[in-house]
Amino acid sequence: IHIHDEASVTLNNVNIVGNTTDDDDGAGIAAYDGAVLVMNGGSISNNILWSSFQSYADPYGSLYLNDSTAYLNGVEFVGNQFAGNNSAYGVAIYATNSKLVAENCTFRENGNRDAVSQGRIPSSVISIDEGSMEFINCVFEDNGVPESEYGGEIVELWGGTVKISNSVFRNNSCDSVIDCRSGIVEVSDSVFEGNYSRVFWNKADAGSF
Repeated sequence: IHIHDEASVTLNNVNIVGNTTDDDDGAGIAAYDGAVLVMNGGSISNNILWSSFQSYADPYGSLYLNDSTAYLNGVEFVGNQFAGNNSAYGVAIYATNSKLVAENCTFRENGNRDAVSQGRIPSSVISIDEGSMEFINCVFEDNGVPESEYGGEIVELWGGTVKISNSVFRNNSCDSVIDCRSGIVEVSDSVFEGNYSRVFWNKADAGSF
């Protein structure tokens, strides 16, 4: 689903499942140029960001937001994966210069496919490059690359603001649960439990959270 030019789309109990994008962004939904997405219930699950071995493209996001806005309530992001060459950013959600509000959402088992055998760079589950994201009463569980020595980030921030409240980060296998490269992170009334920080490329990394 592509949403362009300040268009507005509302999805009620819609499941975006099992789609693949090849060397491109938005395996499930992509929104651009002032578009607005409202999603109540449903899921964005088991989608694959594929980067071919002939390409050096880094695909972004099963949900991809570029200069757009998304309001999510009760949406499940489960089993979204990156497969192929290089790496991907925001396997579940990637947003640049955008606004996202996610409430009562679940993020589970998002990460890399066959990362050990193919030796790819671990990918972040959620990535923001400027703009704002707010997560309210959300669960982040069993994301990352549990079968690998490597692990990406669960929430990755390259500028902008991330607010997290009344949320749980549990049993994620990652380099960092929250990796703030630049910008502002505010966390309140949340739980970090049983997360496992891995060594990235066999180099010590202080990580964060």
